[in-house]
Amino acid sequence: MDLKKVSCLLFFSLLTVALPCEDYKIQKGDSLSTLTQKFHVSPDSWKNVDPERDWTTLSTGETLKLPSRHPVVAGDTLYSLGKTWGVEIADILALNGLSAGTALRAGTMLWVPVPQTSEQKGYWPLAGKPKSDSGRLKAVSFPVSGANFFSVTDGTVVFSGEYRGVGKVILVESPAKVVFGYGNFEDTALKWGDKVSKGQVLGKTSSRATERLSFFVSKSGEPLDPAKVPRE
Repeated sequence: MDLKKVSCLLFFSLLTVALPCEDYKIQKGDSLSTLTQKFHVSPDSWKNVDPERDWTTLSTGETLKLPSRHPVVAGDTLYSLGKTWGVEIADILALNGLSAGTALRAGTMLWVPVPQTSEQKGYWPLAGKPKSDSGRLKAVSFPVSGANFFSVTDGTVVFSGEYRGVGKVILVESPAKVVFGYGNFEDTALKWGDKVSKGQVLGKTSSRATERLSFFVSKSGEPLDPAKVPRE
């Protein structure tokens, strides 16, 4: 085989391998804008990698822990990458701030989601890293991409409708009388009194990357930490 062709094949085969996780020390002059240009990923995807961080003030010398990155090559699709990485398409969309139906362009970079363990699946209503929200509800929120969100428990719908300041809300009461709330989404077909099962689709999130799905838990009217409440 021609040596030039062999070199080309080797080059493109290397491109299909994800760049490993790395630590990056913030340098003087770094900002969300400069990091976006340096790593060829969108501002929204940076925020999804570390939703707790204040991206308006970056401290020189601080360390960012970055997930693996994948340089998109011709022929890559969300489906093929999901199969290769062992993750759901929704995970890729959420982490990278992409909308459903997005066409991948060769040369762009994608963060590679970490596959969920069997214990993690079903613990949260949506893929992605939860961000703690301020307020008495003790809610957390998730980046959205127009994907479905799921019930984390068996139960009964005790509210489905609009709620001021939150948008559309579904409340599901578990057999243990714990109420799991889901807010600020696009659409649902569920109504009061419907029975749901753990893992069942509850509705569809917004396709706007600026929106986030809210998730909160309470019992007897008392807000609980969503990360500490057992799922049934």
